[in-house]
Formats: sequence, structure tokens, C-alpha cells
Amino acid sequence: MVDKYKLGATAASGGSVDVSGGGGVPIKDSRLSASDLALAPESDNGPSHTDNITSDKNPIILFKGLGGSQYAVYSGTTLVGGTDFSEVPIRDDGMQALRVTLAPGQHSLTIWSIDPDYTGSFSMTPSDPIVVTVVPGPAQVVPNLVDASDTGRSNTDNITKITTPVFDGTTTAGNKVELFDGGISLGSVVAGADGKWSIASPALTPGVHYIRSVVTDSQGYDSGLSSALQVTVDTSVAAPAGLALTAASDTGISSTDRITNAAKPTITGVAEPGASVAVYDGGVLVGQVQAAIANGAWSFTYATSPAQGVRQVTAIATDIAGNVSVSSAALSYTLDQTPPGMLPNVDLAAASDTGISNTDNVTNAAMLTFTGTGAEPGASVRVTMAGVQIGIATAAADGSWSVTGPFSGQGNNMTVSVWQTDVAGNSNAGITLQLLRVTVDRTAPAAPTALDLTASSDSGSSATDNVTNVTKPTITGKAEAGSTVTLYDGETIIGTAVADASGVWSVVTSVLEAGVHNLTAKAADAAGNASAASAVLAVTVDVTPDAAPSAPDLQAASDSGVSNTDNITNATGLVFTGNGAAAGATVRLYADTVLAGSAVADGSGN
Repeated sequence: MVDKYKLGATAASGGSVDVSGGGGVPIKDSRLSASDLALAPESDNGPSHTDNITSDKNPIILFKGLGGSQYAVYSGTTLVGGTDFSEVPIRDDGMQALRVTLAPGQHSLTIWSIDPDYTGSFSMTPSDPIVVTVVPGPAQVVPNLVDASDTGRSNTDNITKITTPVFDGTTTAGNKVELFDGGISLGSVVAGADGKWSIASPALTPGVHYIRSVVTDSQGYDSGLSSALQVTVDTSVAAPAGLALTAASDTGISSTDRITNAAKPTITGVAEPGASVAVYDGGVLVGQVQAAIANGAWSFTYATSPAQGVRQVTAIATDIAGNVSVSSAALSYTLDQTPPGMLPNVDLAAASDTGISNTDNVTNAAMLTFTGTGAEPGASVRVTMAGVQIGIATAAADGSWSVTGPFSGQGNNMTVSVWQTDVAGNSNAGITLQLLRVTVDRTAPAAPTALDLTASSDSGSSATDNVTNVTKPTITGKAEAGSTVTLYDGETIIGTAVADASGVWSVVTSVLEAGVHNLTAKAADAAGNASAASAVLAVTVDVTPDAAPSAPDLQAASDSGVSNTDNITNATGLVFTGNGAAAGATVRLYADTVLAGSAVADGSGN
């Protein structure tokens, strides 16, 4: 591209050349003379600022061009400034400027202008050349933050809490070194005989700073800006936050109540990323960890178990720059490793204690409720019977508890075991005290047998005919020992009794009306299981007196003497007869008030 343009610009006169390729109209001569070009004074370093000798490899070339033209700078045939002949604006001082890139050595520089006309054709005109010489300047020196100013965990990470840090380096003795933070000078110094130099910076604001140096030798040639040293000034650090006991360390019923029996619990929190976090328990340093670079999270696990009781944990952060925070808010947690005591008061609830007594711990219930007191508030109370778990419940604030659950088995004197686990997770299960024995009986007893009206209650001519005039007779029978026997007259309960150790029972009934009574009995055992009804015992209660029999007549055979009807006799074994008695009734014969004999009336009443 350069060669092409040069071919179109070889007129001997040096004037404008039409390179439109189509006979375009040439424009006026815009050739620049050497007097129109200059090395900018700020780029012309060294002993003279007008000799066009510099150590700057990127010097600025000033020229007086024409507005609207486009320019490029060549060293010989090599483009060294201006990109694609871009337009160069005119500065306030009327000059135009292009920065060029030059290797050490002598350069004959020309500026080429491109001037388009209204037809779209353009002409190129080279300037008169100027000679610029680039000489080697002093070596660049990247500043170093001294160890004493590089505070914090590392003295080589260029992160510091000091706002007036010191920088140093080494150059040739006598060279001047000036430091810059961006475009701001931080100071200068002349290197000593050993080439070493040191500059204390004025106060730097917190944040990132890019520190560069410019080295100037004794002839005034400089190195140009060095590569930057990135320095971070950090003057503060926040206190750690969010101290918490991990769920895995918060043992017991709740993983968020900060009550634990963990011997070496783990504490977590958040601090400035990369900060060192010192953890204190009760004001005593117990460990130190580093917050994650990514998010500042940290985790600390005790190396040894702290004493039981309420613990107060705080943390202090020291950041990478060495800033120390104030103490964090305290995390309070309770360490409890003491197993809870035994539960002395355990009982089968009255509603679950079926049968004769609600305190004998004999039952036929399928759902059992056990109650008690003396537990630690909030403790988990577990109840088993015969090795089968009944249920678990939480103790109330007053230590009372109630556990309800199913039990499908049966057995006599089964052991009930109860233990508690406190809110910290300590349990007394290893020293379980068996406090209660319960019998579960769901088998119904046999129906009562041998119901009988006692002889003393079976009045009349027979003590076994179950016909009586006793309105509150006594009924006896046999049933399961210890069972409660209920005697029924039809569907009406007329008495109860408890069978003795031999199973014998006796009931004096309530008042029975005259008539036939079909008596049955049912037995209920201690657990409350009821038997079927017994066989019926029919008892007749007759309280109506019979009509008086006829007057007795001395049988003719017993009436000796002249007449056998005069009731005068010398016989001693007399026979009397009569009629009008109730069939089957017992007729008693009295001599005066003395019973003389008795007989049973036949079916006709004789």
C-alpha cells in the first residue's frame, strides 16, 4: 500500500500528483517544508530540547498541516505513525501531532498528506524530511514496595494498610527517579553512589494504585514510563459476622437451638475474603482459621472440648493488609454433656387401666397411655413395654409428660421401661430403671357355672326346688378367681360379687317380685374382659299364703271305743286326714300349740 502511494507521488517538482487513475482534477500543492515539522519539546529530551535527539522511542512529531487532510509518518518506506492515514485534528496551538514508534538509531521522517477533491480523486504529497535520532536511554525500573510497607500476611503481595508507603529500586548512580500514580507525581530522588533509591509516597487513598517510574540520566535522557506496580491500599476490615453453630454440631431435639453435647463443636461465619479469623471462647483464643478467598466463609472446630455451660464465642478478623477488626457479635451456645436423671413417677393412665380397678395396672386396652413427671423440660421421653416401643413425647415445662401408643401383645407383669433424652441429646438409656409392670389380658373368662339358690333361701317343703318365699335370696356359683360376677334377672342387674381364690361367689339379690325369675351371671376379669352369660337358673318367688285346709278329722281306725266318729279314743298313734289344702302343700298338725305332725297334700289337696 505504501509503495503504491509512493509510485503516485514521484513528480520531480514535488507538487501534487493526480493518482485518481481516471484523470481527476488535481488540487493545490499541500507539500510541507522541513520548517513545518518538529520533534515535540516534551519528546526531545537530553541535553537539548531542540536537537532532535531523544531517548523516547515513542516521540511526538508536530507539524502544521491543512485542515481536513489525512497524514501518515514514514521512516524511509516504513509506516511509523498514523494509522490508515487517519485524519489528525488541529490542536489549540494550531499544530497537529502524531506519535510515532521508532527503534534506536537515526530516522529520516517524512509526513505524507492525502487530499481528496470533490470528485473522489486524491493526491499524495510527501513533506520535506527531518532527521530524528533515537539514542538508548537509561533502563526502566519497576518500583518495588519495600517489605516494611508491605503489611499483612505477606510482605510480597503489594497489599498494605500504610497510606504513605515507601518504594525503592536500583539504577545507575546519579540517575534521577520520579514515581507516578497514574498522571500524578509522587516525588523524585537521585540514586546514590550504589545506585539505590527510595521514595516515600504522599498519602494514597484506599484502593488500587498503579505505580510507575521514570528514570532520567545525567544528560537528561529518560527511560519513559516503566511497567506498573499494582499496589492495593486497604485501611479497614469489617468484623466477622453470622457466627453460628453448625447443624451437625447442634445436637439433640433441635439443630437450631444452640444447645449441644458435641465435645468439639464447629463454628462458622463470614469475614472479609482471605482474612485470618481468630476465634475466642469466653475471651480466650481457641483457634485461628482463614476465610475463603471466594466468599469469605470460614469454619472452626475446637481442638479440645470447652467446659460445660453457656459459652460465648466471638471472632476478630485480620485482613490480608494487616488491618484488625473489632470483635464480632457474640454467639451464645450451651454445652451440656450430663445425662438426665431417671424418671421416678411413671404410671399407666386411669383411662388405659381397664377392668375392676383403674390403678391395678391390669388392662385389656389396645392403646396405652403412660404418664409421669420429673423429666427435664423439653426432653424427649421414650416408653417401651416388653421391648416394644409405645411412643415418644416431649416433656412440658413443668417436667410432666404423656406417651400414648398401640400395644398388640399380651402378657403378665410386663416390664415398662422409660428414659429421656434431653434437649442437648444426652440420654439416660444406658442406665434405664424399670419402674412399672403391667399386665395386658385380652382373653375373656369362661362363663360362670353352678348357679344355685342356697338352701337357706330355698324355703318351703324342699330346699332344692328353687321355689321360695324369700324376696332377696342368695345365689351362689363358680367363676374365674378374682373376677367380678354380675347377676342378671333377664336384662336387669340384681347384684354383683367377686369370686374368691377358689372361684366361689355369692350374691344376695335385690328384691325380687313374686313370680318366675330367669337368672344368669356374667364374669369380668381384672382386665375388664367379659364372659358370655351362664346357663339360666329359674327361681320362683311365691309370697302368697295358701287357703286354710279343712279341719282335721280323726281317722275312724284311730277313733276307738263305742263310736268311731266321736273323736274319743284310747289309741296313742293317731291318724288325722283332711282336704282343701293346696296340692303339694305341707300340712302341719298342731296339738294345742305343739306340732304333732305334718304331711304333704296330694294333687287333690287331701
